[in-house]
Amino acid sequence: EDQKNKKTISLYVKDKNYSKISEITMQAISNIENYKNALEYIIAEGFQICRLGDKFSQNFVFNHENYKDLTKSKKYNLKVQYSNYNNSEFFFGSNTPGIGIANFFDKKRVITNVPAEYSSNTSSLSKKNFSIFKKVFSIKKKRILSLEEILNDNNLFIDEISLLYTSNDYILIENSPEEILDVCEEFINY
Repeated sequence: EDQKNKKTISLYVKDKNYSKISEITMQAISNIENYKNALEYIIAEGFQICRLGDKFSQNFVFNHENYKDLTKSKKYNLKVQYSNYNNSEFFFGSNTPGIGIANFFDKKRVITNVPAEYSSNTSSLSKKNFSIFKKVFSIKKKRILSLEEILNDNNLFIDEISLLYTSNDYILIENSPEEILDVCEEFINY
């Protein structure tokens, strides 16, 4: 298939280097290495992937002709970033500022590693958008909490995750490569 005719997606994963430009905690970041299987699947489904974000994004080795890491390009700027969002089929990534840009351009979204069960940045009433949350491990209960337990706990079902930053009661666990692949497969086949 001709490169110009390929459908493009915007990829933006907030990694540990994001703390160089904004104060965040380790709870709010994701490991981009966990996205490789999903990226391979997306490419096999006929998409081209453009990695967006900031120039501080961690290095990520993913060699494929249908993958472009624009964060490492000398010509990368906001105009290039916005143009990519506008021309993409959908947004794929973690809880990042890119979600707001995708919303502005009315793009469908697949959001992984959402750090709270509800976040104004990741919520959507559209069935076209998919989100998966980080798991919440209770130190007191020594297990991962169910969604029902989280939604019924006034300290966990919150708009911001600031309470979890300082809590010694909970640990957020990142989505596995398999979970990220599963949500991509479900989204593309929906």
